[in-house]
Amino acid sequence: MGGLIAALAVLCLCLALPAFAAPKFPPLSGRVVDGASILSPAVEADLTGKLKTLEDSTGRQLVVTTVPSLQGYEIEDYGYQLGRTWGLGAKDRDDGAILLVAPTEKKVRIEVGYGLEPVLTDALSSVIIQSAIIPKFKAGDLEGGVVAGTDAILQQLSLPDDEARANVAQVAAKPERARSGSGFPPIAALLVGLFVFFLITRLLPRRARRGSSRVIRKNTNRPTSRAAIGGKPEPDRARSGLAATWATLALASSSGRDSCCRIASVPATTPPSRSPALNFGIMALWMMTLDRASVRTGSRP
Repeated sequence: MGGLIAALAVLCLCLALPAFAAPKFPPLSGRVVDGASILSPAVEADLTGKLKTLEDSTGRQLVVTTVPSLQGYEIEDYGYQLGRTWGLGAKDRDDGAILLVAPTEKKVRIEVGYGLEPVLTDALSSVIIQSAIIPKFKAGDLEGGVVAGTDAILQQLSLPDDEARANVAQVAAKPERARSGSGFPPIAALLVGLFVFFLITRLLPRRARRGSSRVIRKNTNRPTSRAAIGGKPEPDRARSGLAATWATLALASSSGRDSCCRIASVPATTPPSRSPALNFGIMALWMMTLDRASVRTGSRP
């Protein structure tokens, strides 16, 4: 037993050693360090000239680097340690930045020194990555993504401080949902799951109850519906409820795109500007109410 515990301890120690070992960083050989070899010589020379112009005019340093591997580290940790190792920017201002690209792990990060954080915030860096870099990466143009991202960073760092801070304020004023491009919050996804659950678990048993009630009526010859005694036929609750549910779903998906569009089967008093999460919640409650009503009507003789 003691030997097994010792073996497990050695195994855990071996697995933990990489976490304590510092990654091997490439040397700072220039303003562009293309360790992943994704840049052509012409593009590398062009980027080097632009980066030199920034440093000569503002004193700020920006280095573009691509790495073949993050060596098992998260890109945030790797970028932070790389910035400390290279020591970019003036020592008294800490105004250096790194555009870090790891094509193997398909990750990219803008590492910013403390002196540049007021003009190159995390929110603005995210906008640059999402709008300038990621679209080209997804299209398979890694080189174009690096160039577009570098140009966007250079444009921001070359502005006077008041204009740069105005850009930061403009980005900060936008909702996080609009910056990330995500139009479907987690709460809405949860409510969609509830809707699917009720749709599967409630509609199928309801059909089975309808079939059994038809057999009972056939055997007993007892008219139970209003149509059988000469009245007006009752509407199909399940069908109308399902139609109303899908109408609410359509309203939820269309709200925010066109405030003038409405679904004919939804009452005109329903505000089209409701959030999708609220609409899905109402939809789930609607399904529960319809199910309970159908159980009460189906249990009558």
